[in-house]
Amino acid sequence: MSCLYGNRVKEDEYELLLQTLEPHGRNSRRYSISQAHQESFQWIWDTQNSRPGFSKWLRSEDPIFWISGKPGAGKSTLMRYLMESEQTMHLFSGKPDAMILVHYFFHELGESQEKSFGGLLHAIVYQLLIGLHKKNQGTLFRLCELLKPHLCRNPTSKAALSDYVLMTILQKVVAECKETLRVCLFIDGFDECQGDHREQLDSLTDWVRSSSNKKLSVRACIASRVEMEIELRLSNEPTFAIHHFTKHDISTYVTTKLRRAWDLMAQQRDGTTAKYDQKLVDRVVKKAEGVFVWVTIVVSQLVVAIEEENESHDLYESLADLPEGLEQLYASVIDKIDQRYRHDTVNFLSLIQKSSHLNSSARADTLLKFSAAIQDPMSAISCKAYLETGFTTDDAGLPHHQCAQVRRRLQRRCRGLIEIEDAEDLPGARVAFLHRTVKEYVTGSQLFERTLDEVDSKLLRNPAVALMAMNLRLVKVYPEYVESHNISMEAQSRDEVRDLRVCGFFFAARAAQFSIGSSQIPYVEELDRVLSLSYPDWTNSHYGWRIHKARPDWNTDLLSLAVSYDLALYVHQQIRKNGKGIIEKAHGRPLLFYAFDALSLNRYNPGVNTFHSCEVLLENDADPMENFKSHTPWSFAILVLGRYMASPPYQLHIGKLFTLMLEHGADPFQPVDHNIDDWWWFKHFKKLYSTVFHVALYSMEQWKYIFRPILRLLVDHCNDFEATDSDGIGIQDWADSLNPEIGTFLGQEIAAKRTHKRRRRH
Repeated sequence: MSCLYGNRVKEDEYELLLQTLEPHGRNSRRYSISQAHQESFQWIWDTQNSRPGFSKWLRSEDPIFWISGKPGAGKSTLMRYLMESEQTMHLFSGKPDAMILVHYFFHELGESQEKSFGGLLHAIVYQLLIGLHKKNQGTLFRLCELLKPHLCRNPTSKAALSDYVLMTILQKVVAECKETLRVCLFIDGFDECQGDHREQLDSLTDWVRSSSNKKLSVRACIASRVEMEIELRLSNEPTFAIHHFTKHDISTYVTTKLRRAWDLMAQQRDGTTAKYDQKLVDRVVKKAEGVFVWVTIVVSQLVVAIEEENESHDLYESLADLPEGLEQLYASVIDKIDQRYRHDTVNFLSLIQKSSHLNSSARADTLLKFSAAIQDPMSAISCKAYLETGFTTDDAGLPHHQCAQVRRRLQRRCRGLIEIEDAEDLPGARVAFLHRTVKEYVTGSQLFERTLDEVDSKLLRNPAVALMAMNLRLVKVYPEYVESHNISMEAQSRDEVRDLRVCGFFFAARAAQFSIGSSQIPYVEELDRVLSLSYPDWTNSHYGWRIHKARPDWNTDLLSLAVSYDLALYVHQQIRKNGKGIIEKAHGRPLLFYAFDALSLNRYNPGVNTFHSCEVLLENDADPMENFKSHTPWSFAILVLGRYMASPPYQLHIGKLFTLMLEHGADPFQPVDHNIDDWWWFKHFKKLYSTVFHVALYSMEQWKYIFRPILRLLVDHCNDFEATDSDGIGIQDWADSLNPEIGTFLGQEIAAKRTHKRRRRH
């Protein structure tokens, strides 16, 4: 199909490109960052001094500006302010029609794409599409032409594009643009990007610098902590450290908060003598050393002390007792919590920490979901479901009035370390760590470990089990849960909310099996019982939502779902209980196929590493060469894994799965019929058939930098290298035609294998 008409883009096909990119490029983090106080950050526009120098950079042609700073110093708030300021637009271009603002806020606590370099590249391309649509049809035409081969060939595919493909497209857009256009790129939290910062920054900055003296020029403002590999690459650019400039902003914040508390107390009828104390404000500002997060915690403690009518000298003592470092401050806050309730503090912090590592469907990220997660997990099994006689949301432990109680409990137990959004819909209010540094404290601090040791272990709950029970409880209150509150903003229907909860349940169950070594059978069986009350075929229905191409004749059962979500312990125990015969379905799709569906994405499901379930099935005699609808699990694995070779999180996973399949009888030279719909991406070679080895070579040619270990595995498990495709082309000739480097390496590996075989004979 053509995405273009003349030199203009057709609207419906432009929308298709946006829809395909959006799941991987959306970046809502900006809107969850606090907006700056109206008097804050005015120093950024200073033109009289050499630093900060931001205004000068906007007017210059220097391609890159670096904003560094201590953890919690306010970099993200500043970046949001700069992005949204009219002053930025005015100084950068002066001609809004010739300028596009692009932003990306990395978020270590967010979705997988929000902390990946690929997420950044998808967002740049996605936002360029939107900006060019309004301002430059000619360049938009070219960008769509470049995207078309990768996105328009299979519009139903939800797979992300590789970093290599996206960067190549961006380079070509810059090189080929024929109309004047300026792009200003704001990237916050680059240190939160997962992967090799050296390679990522080199790639990004090379692209930005390549636009100098081009019609389309790109300028980038990057904010991050000071890390060695980042500093080495950006310290020679125009730069400043934010914590050297925020003294006045912090003073304004402290003054506003403490004055409000003092004024409130002065208005009380009992004639309190509370009054504003500038000296205390100055001490707070000095001790903060430019770290806004530290100030937020300390001021909240002082406000409580003022409202409790502490004397002035008590306030000074409290401030003196609070340490300067964030980690020490967080430990100090917890130490002040009554020992009788400290297990709540640990449980709450651990719950949010575990949530941040799981898919969004499994998270306790709203007050209602958090309320469900902190209850006794076993009560999620015993409580009634919405279709059962006598059911109420109170019985399920989720009355909405409970959210106000939970909020107060959170505030008392965590003293500001967990933040609750102000929202009219209290059950839907977002719950999260105050800052990334709180997560770092909970995850790896010896001080938090000390707190754990001091709490009675019998009072601590496994957070993954709590999240699994939360999702089971929410399934039980569906649809009342959906009708009462629009909690799941992404969902399009009530049924989709149910499927999101089921998805969240399985993701949390998988995390629970690895953290406590238990299969969670009672919870899984209760989920099956409840959903079967109204949806007897719920497993097929859920899989059809999760994997768009799923079919009813696959006969997807509970064990199939367990494989696809990698509940390996559950699968293992079911095989032990019922025998290996349950692996062989009488009708429908073999179980081993489901281990590879997990990588086939939809917008709510990033897939899971199914290595463990695959291993359990193969060790119990599952056949990688079992035929189903012209595929075997092995040929299907090659099809699916080939699409994901470019994704760093999957590369180790792919190597393990290749090894497992080959060790259990997979044939590298299994014939592959090119007329099967699944092989749309291979059809342009006009072959009737080839072999798995041919297909794997083609996938490797796309992702050259990871082909060696996979190719070595295939060669190691071959005894004969003479197989050809339908055109009579062998694997060596095919590799040479695809890429000389791959061809040379293949030849060396085959020669080494043959030499080894000769030596063994002798």
